[in-house]
Amino acid sequence: AVLYDDSEIGRDCVIGPGAIIGWLGLAYHDRADGQRSFFPHLAGVRIGDRVDVGAHACICRGMLSHTTIASDAKLGSLVYVSHGVVIAARVWISAGTAIAGHATIAANALLGIGSVVVDNVGVGADVMVGGGSVVIKDASAGSKLHGVPAQPVAAMRRFGPTPRER
Repeated sequence: AVLYDDSEIGRDCVIGPGAIIGWLGLAYHDRADGQRSFFPHLAGVRIGDRVDVGAHACICRGMLSHTTIASDAKLGSLVYVSHGVVIAARVWISAGTAIAGHATIAANALLGIGSVVVDNVGVGADVMVGGGSVVIKDASAGSKLHGVPAQPVAAMRRFGPTPRER
C-alpha cells in the first residue's frame, strides 16, 4: 500500500495490498481559452478507527476539504473514492464501486458491487444501492435504489455480517 502526505489513518484499520491513500487523482479545470489547468490539492485524507480498505482501492486527497472516511466503514477491493468525498460511520462500499468528487455517503448506507455515485450527490442514512447502479441525484434516508440511473425499488435485502463482526 502507498500512503501519501497529509493522510491520517485511525486505530485498528486494515489497509489492503496495493491500496493508494492520498493520491492526487485527476483534477483539471477547463479555462476560458480552452486549455486545462491542474487544480491544486490543498487538503488530505482522514480515516477513522476500524476502517477496512480493500486491495487496490484508491482514496484521493481533497482539493479544498479533506476526503473523510468515518469509523467502522468498510471499503471493498478496487473501490475509488474521489476528492473531498465524505463517508460516514458504518458505511459498506462493495468492490469496484466509484464515488465521484464531493459526494456524501451518510451513516449505515450500503453501496452494492460496481455501483457509481456521481459528483456532489448525497446518499442518505441507511440507503441501499443495488450492484451496478448509478446514483445521479440525492437519495433520501432509507431509500432502496437500483438501476441506471438508480430508481427507488420496493424491496432490497441487505447481506450478512462481515468477517470482523462474527
